[in-house]
Amino acid sequence: MLHDLRKWCGALGLTAWSRLSRLGTSPTAVRHGLRLVVLHDTPASSLPHLDRLLDHVATRFDIVGPEAAADLLEGHFTAGRRDALLFTFDDGFASNHTAAERLATRGIRGLFFLMPSLVDRSLDDWLTHHRQAGRGAFPVWSAGTRCGLATAQVREMGAMGHVIGAHNDAHLDLGRLTDPDAIRGEIDRALEGVAALTGHPCRDFAVSFGRPRHFHPLAIDHLRDRGVRTYACVRGLNVPGRTPRLLLRDQIELTEPWLFQQACLAGTVDRRWAREVAQLDRLGGRLPG
Repeated sequence: MLHDLRKWCGALGLTAWSRLSRLGTSPTAVRHGLRLVVLHDTPASSLPHLDRLLDHVATRFDIVGPEAAADLLEGHFTAGRRDALLFTFDDGFASNHTAAERLATRGIRGLFFLMPSLVDRSLDDWLTHHRQAGRGAFPVWSAGTRCGLATAQVREMGAMGHVIGAHNDAHLDLGRLTDPDAIRGEIDRALEGVAALTGHPCRDFAVSFGRPRHFHPLAIDHLRDRGVRTYACVRGLNVPGRTPRLLLRDQIELTEPWLFQQACLAGTVDRRWAREVAQLDRLGGRLPG
């Protein structure tokens, strides 16, 4: 409760400060871009919050599909009169299938990053699988879902128009791995596992944890060599020529205070992440203008 109260008060203050700081800004200085939202587990109890979020963004953003991220990285992205928004989901919990249906009924196509080794397994079985393979796994946690998507669900989500990407294999921290083979293996097993599920190459990879310290230079080079679009988890608006090629994403927890969620979507907390955005820029370069 105290944690939520702090976030509520912080969001209120940041929103007021952001409005004041924009009073002297020329409209011609504002450049629109693409905001990526990242969600995780979406159990039944969170679905009313998801519906509220979908209603909210529909009035404030141009909702786009996964091809917008490709356009951004290829230098073809053109923003409209307001920012665009793309929904992404991490980990691959079974509850994401219901979220995918919720989006599809509204004509929204999302990007779902999953760990293919979690597909058709419970979280306990997933941990055992990686332990037996001798590489361990980061014990991802879920408040409501204790298993991954089923193969049939992944394919149904593809049929809905969603794109399936990779989110590491064992959710290991790529920034802490030192063995080049271990780094490449964590990436390759995820990319190839998703390709086996979908029947076509996987071109989108969300690095687990997603902060600058979790991006080993060898991992960045390997992903670039494989021609894969790479996604971080650092808040900010992706703007051609101004922000990193390691795409920024805003993590939204559906159970957090609603005012805080709105503040994140409005970009009022972006400046607090400026240092990490600059670090990503140095690590992976900048988007084409």
